[in-house]
Amino acid sequence: MALGNAVVVALGVGVIAAMLWVIGNLWLPFYFEELSCRLQPSCGAAIYATTVGSESALLVAAVGFAAGFYLTRRRRVR
Repeated sequence: MALGNAVVVALGVGVIAAMLWVIGNLWLPFYFEELSCRLQPSCGAAIYATTVGSESALLVAAVGFAAGFYLTRRRRVR
């Protein structure tokens, strides 16, 4: 049953990692632009478009899954 728990934890970690990746890639460019406009005395309005590819989100989810699975299994063995 420990293997099933490790898979569930790994899925959760993978989903959370992918969500953080997508939110970070969509939100951070706008935040940095707003911050730079606040620091400059004359800042023109700018429109930025950003995209997040499914490949990068899938890669982050896979890495998160592997890390969550490894850490959960490692904790169970000890």
